[in-house]
Amino acid sequence: LRSSFLSQKYNLENKLHRYFPAEIQRLEQKIQSLTDDLQQVRATATAESGALSPMEIDGITYTEKKPAGTAILAACERKTTVEEASLGSYRGFSMGLAFDSFQKEFQIILHRQLSYPVSLGNDALGNLQRIDNLLDGLEGRLTNTKRQLETTQEEMRTAQQEAEKEFPKEQELREKAARLQELNSLLNMDERDDALLDDNEVEAEVPECSCVR
Repeated sequence: LRSSFLSQKYNLENKLHRYFPAEIQRLEQKIQSLTDDLQQVRATATAESGALSPMEIDGITYTEKKPAGTAILAACERKTTVEEASLGSYRGFSMGLAFDSFQKEFQIILHRQLSYPVSLGNDALGNLQRIDNLLDGLEGRLTNTKRQLETTQEEMRTAQQEAEKEFPKEQELREKAARLQELNSLLNMDERDDALLDDNEVEAEVPECSCVR
C-alpha cells in the first residue's frame, strides 16, 4: 500500500513540476492568440447578410461570393502537390491551400496568430460558408479554452493538496515494522540456540580415543 501511495505521489509531483505549468502556459498563450484573432474577425464582419468581405485569391480581389467560390475550386483543380501553398487572404487572415492525403480532401488553412484548417467540398458557395462559420466560431473556441484553463488550474490545486498528504497508515506500518524486527530477532536467537544444541550433541557423540602404546 505504501509503495502504491508513493508511486502515485511521485506521479503527482512530476505533473506539478512539468505538465501543469506547461499546459497552463500553453492555454494562456492560446487564449491570448484567440482573443486577438477574434477581435480581427469582429472588425471585418459584414453588416449585410450574405455579403462577402473582400477576398484575395491568387492576386485577384473578389467582393462577390460566387466568383470567389469558383476561384477557390479552380485553384484546387490546378494544384498538383499536397504541400500547402499560398492562396491569398481574407478578413485579415492569410490563406494557404493544401491537400490532406489522409482525408483525401483539399483544405484552406487560415493563418494569423493561430492556424485554422477548413475542409473544402465541391460547392463553391458552401466552401465560403465553411470559412465564415469557422471564423465566427472562434468565440466558442475562446470560451472552451478559458474553461479548459480553469479546469486545469483546479486540477493543479487538487494535485498539490494530494501531493502534500502523508501515507495514512504510516504509524501502523511503523508499528508492524518494529514488531517484525522484534520477531526476526527472536527467530535469530532461536536459531543460535538450536545451533549450539546441535554442536553439543555432536561433541557428546564423539567417542574417546583409546591410545595403544
